[in-house]
Amino acid sequence: MAPDAEVDVVLPGGGGYGDPRRRAVADVLADVVAGYVSAEAAESVYGVVVRYTGAPDALVRLPEDYEVAELRGRD
Repeated sequence: MAPDAEVDVVLPGGGGYGDPRRRAVADVLADVVAGYVSAEAAESVYGVVVRYTGAPDALVRLPEDYEVAELRGRD
């Protein structure tokens, strides 16, 4: 590699202990709001359907701009 070469390292998410579908809904929602987990991943991995209900052009998306619309495949 050249001395001025750049290297990007992209680490996968989803690591953890236990069944992801048993994770607390509030924790999944908090991760969606913070941008750590997408709404799509919340549904497919954690079984929590999260919907953004705020303004589509909002620069800041607050926790109250989201709602848990439905739970699937959870105990």
